[in-house]
Amino acid sequence: MKLKEIIKKELRILSEQWTGPTPPNAGGFRVCKCSQVDANGTCDTWGLNHLGDADYHFTQWNAFWQIDGQMPQVGDIISAFGVDRYVDRVNPTPDINCYSINGSIGVPCNPPNYYNGEPAQNWSSQSNPDPSCPGAAAQCDTTTASACAQQWFPSNPWAVSFMASNDCTSYSWYANNLEQDAIDIMALAPNPQPGPYNDWNDIKNAANASGLGQPQKGQFKRKMAKGKYSQCQMQACNC
Repeated sequence: MKLKEIIKKELRILSEQWTGPTPPNAGGFRVCKCSQVDANGTCDTWGLNHLGDADYHFTQWNAFWQIDGQMPQVGDIISAFGVDRYVDRVNPTPDINCYSINGSIGVPCNPPNYYNGEPAQNWSSQSNPDPSCPGAAAQCDTTTASACAQQWFPSNPWAVSFMASNDCTSYSWYANNLEQDAIDIMALAPNPQPGPYNDWNDIKNAANASGLGQPQKGQFKRKMAKGKYSQCQMQACNC
């Protein structure tokens, strides 16, 4: 038997020894720092500048991973070594013989033939990603154009600075406190209007019908709107 054939046979036997059932709902993925995502929303430019690197960034490409217990998806964001990283490629067929250059350029591996049977490892997604991450700004729009602003602060100039100066780090306080403050004010009105309040018009109409005088009337409207807006933003921004 020729040497080449002997080597091929030994490699086949070795790979068969290590082949095992692959974990379900798991795969490899490519990431780069959010600040390194290019204008096309990919890590291609960065990856081409790191061809052959065998560092941390590509260890996820040739192994089975999950993110939040599921198959990684393009657009997932994880935090590693204190930096948010964006998933732009997914490798459904990891193989430990699929080296870092595949991860660099985002080319899927061949069907697994050298897998050691270990279970998939899990990453947790970043729920409040850095603003530089693709999609992060859309997830937390603090402008007057946001859906929450249109629902709770339409045509209210006094609310602009409140929206611009608050985010996921502060919404919970307003959500947990101001709505209750407003409810307490309404409870003392000559003609209480307990709601429900589904938008700014509901709040305004309730204040007008309640018989509240100033400053209580204005306090009720502002506190209820800020509390409801903060609750809305907490959901919209995935706080």
